Amino acid sequence: MMPEYRYYVIVGDNFPYERPFALVRAWGRENLSEEEYFSRQLKWEWSDILARVRRGSMNRDEVRITEQEVEPYIEQFTQRFQENEQHGWAQ
Repeated sequence: MMPEYRYYVIVGDNFPYERPFALVRAWGRENLSEEEYFSRQLKWEWSDILARVRRGSMNRDEVRITEQEVEPYIEQFTQRFQENEQHGWAQ
């Protein structure tokens, strides 16, 4: 059985909702969840970004999004990662 995912964009200074810092999906109990982020390898990989945001160890905020909003963000991150790779830039 596939887990029921909750999706978030991570926003902050220089990373507005329209161009977030990261795309994260989580599952499990809200306070004890597992999580992954959409990585430069264009796949979901283990993460602790959401946990760090919630602990306050990152100067960022989480914004929950719907499953329907995920695909446009995946397309945006894919384009950003590919452009940055072409130019040798960091995210």
